[in-house]
Amino acid sequence: MQSPHLNSAEICLRPFHASDADAFVIATRESVVSVVPWLPWCHSEYSVAEAQQ
Repeated sequence: MQSPHLNSAEICLRPFHASDADAFVIATRESVVSVVPWLPWCHSEYSVAEAQQ
């Protein structure tokens, strides 16, 4: 079964894939200062192992 996708001309939303982990960790670390008030799991040492949980 294929996972659902929501598509528009500007964006595609889909479930997280294991192959997203590296890029997600980079984005998390770059954004930690601005998102930590809303995402308490976000921290400067966020790891690929945490992303894959």
